[in-house]
Amino acid sequence: VFTLCFASNVRYIIISPRTVRPGMLYNVLTMFMHDELQRAEVYASIVRDDQVLTEGSLDISTNTLTAVPLKFSMSILPGRYTLNVEGRSNGMVLFHNSSELSFDPRFLSIVVQTSRPIYRAGQEVRFRVIVLHTNLRPFNDGLEVYVLDPDDVIMRRWISAYTNNGVSSLRFKLPKLAKDGYWKIRIKAWNQIDEQVIKVETYFDPLFEVHVTLPPYIVETEEVISGTVSGLYTSQRYVDGNGTLMLSARRLANNETFVMLQEENVFFKGKPHPVEIPMSLIRSRMGSARNVELRLEAEITELLSRETVRGYSHSRIIPGQLQIRFLSASPAAFKPGLPFYGHVAVMYEDKEKVPTEELIKARMRVQVELHLETGQTVRLPDLVAGKDHRNSWDEENFISDQSKEKFVDEVSHDTYLQDGVLGFRFDTFNTTDSITIKALYTSEDGTSVEAELAAVRHFSP
Repeated sequence: VFTLCFASNVRYIIISPRTVRPGMLYNVLTMFMHDELQRAEVYASIVRDDQVLTEGSLDISTNTLTAVPLKFSMSILPGRYTLNVEGRSNGMVLFHNSSELSFDPRFLSIVVQTSRPIYRAGQEVRFRVIVLHTNLRPFNDGLEVYVLDPDDVIMRRWISAYTNNGVSSLRFKLPKLAKDGYWKIRIKAWNQIDEQVIKVETYFDPLFEVHVTLPPYIVETEEVISGTVSGLYTSQRYVDGNGTLMLSARRLANNETFVMLQEENVFFKGKPHPVEIPMSLIRSRMGSARNVELRLEAEITELLSRETVRGYSHSRIIPGQLQIRFLSASPAAFKPGLPFYGHVAVMYEDKEKVPTEELIKARMRVQVELHLETGQTVRLPDLVAGKDHRNSWDEENFISDQSKEKFVDEVSHDTYLQDGVLGFRFDTFNTTDSITIKALYTSEDGTSVEAELAAVRHFSP
């Protein structure tokens, strides 16, 4: 609620929440302005259906925003709520305002997390209850927890479940002849009730499982896509049986449906079956391999039981072009005499990171040149990451010994190999006018990409 009023001699502002909840501490912010009066008494009350539920008063000074606290009980009921605020001075009413409020019985946020979405008879159900107030503070009172079957019959209950910082972890075991359907976990905190539904059904573990393995991302410059297909019993022994491999593809840009590319019948001889998909097949059927999603589905029929199980795997073909850029605004700003921090990232064209095994074989080189006010250019030592990684000094790259002392290498090489982001730091001279930073990335096959960043000096008082 926000009320702003300007009269001839009295002006006032009232700010308060629009919604009331059980147990809520309701604050009414009030400020009044008067040409002659310096102090006044503010009276605030909240009425439900002509019955005063809570009220309070406070002496305030003019031109001062003051809060009048009003406390609700936990037993308040739905109805028509009205906020009344009056300003008084020496028995005279300076201003009066009434505003309609809304009632919300939910004063807590209750979340129930279960160990799994579907259970079967005889399994143990583990769940966690998280209860927070609207101000995100934990609810530290007891909870009433009930477990109800599909017929709303109470199967288990906790009269006063203890909470630790608003969290309570409980468990129960389903009966061996549990009724299939949707069971309920009912949480009652004071007058608020919330429910979480879990599904109980009769199902049986499969005799074996089909595992299809493909790399999650494939560069379009690859000639062959390699994967494996296998069937495994629960005893981890490989399955013997007849199988069918189905390869389909679709374009990600238009969210198209999958198109069947190839179907092949194979026999599994108690070991994983290798799969090789030529990239030429995808290009011939899809026109281009870029931004294509592959789906390899396998269906295996076990010889003895004749049971058939399916499995599948998805893979995405990404552009092979590399991209390198500095993670900062261009041009960057620096303060002369203070260290300069920067990051450079190498990635594929679609922003996917380069695999670690490729970064190890490639070379990343960062070159820094400081342009001084005198017109002199100071070349700092190159920073090399990846292949031939070293932090040695190349004497031919220095103009003076002072530049050696100004350069500090604090790169985290492990982070670069994992994420493709190289961090670097170097010191600048007090007389530095501008900086030129170049990054050159050379892959194992000789492909090179480079980026350049200019930095200008910045002075602040």
